[in-house]
Amino acid sequence: MNCNLSLLSNFIEEYEELLIGKRTDFSQYFFESSVCTQDLVVECIRYACEELLNWTPRQVCSLFHAQTVELMKLQVLIQHINFPFELEKDRNLSYVLHLLYPDLVAFTVKSSVINIYKQILDGKIQFPRNYATGEEGVAKLCICMQYAIEHYHPFSSVKEMYEFFSSMEGVRFMKKYGLFTLMNLLGMDSLSLLHEALPPDQRDNFYFIYYSFQKNYKKQCRMTGKV
Repeated sequence: MNCNLSLLSNFIEEYEELLIGKRTDFSQYFFESSVCTQDLVVECIRYACEELLNWTPRQVCSLFHAQTVELMKLQVLIQHINFPFELEKDRNLSYVLHLLYPDLVAFTVKSSVINIYKQILDGKIQFPRNYATGEEGVAKLCICMQYAIEHYHPFSSVKEMYEFFSSMEGVRFMKKYGLFTLMNLLGMDSLSLLHEALPPDQRDNFYFIYYSFQKNYKKQCRMTGKV
């Protein structure tokens, strides 16, 4: 922890007063930009779980749920955690556990993106605004595409994948699995996104160039009326 013990002690003292109803919020001083707010929050949550509830770290990872947050009045703390963009709306408690015990609770961008994408496929949410922009957006979209292929349309060969995503079938796939709009916003097509999404040992430059040529040739023929 980067904050000094005296500061943490004062913060915990105010938390205990909040817990027994002596106060309704923390002093604003703790949430000024010059104060290490997130470190204080994480250590205070650790204190609530390990000292007040007398849980071991592994018990915390197993028993820390929304009911715990409500019982221990932790929501006022959690709202000051800087969540990754894709978790900001739901303030995912697994990320709180990761901050508490990074060796016990792993957190990766990939798992976070897949979690969001599964909720989108289930119709529960839409992609957050500005979710996919720049290089980070391409990386997220690649993760979603990999998931969709693996779970909904596996292929028997790399060649088959390139051929499929160079055709209108690939476009329909992107629309069906909710990736078409983001793909367009990033200025990509289904073939180029596939090429980006494939692991290096499966990425094939020859197929990419060949099917890109075929796709562009057919498009040009349609435009000139030759086909």
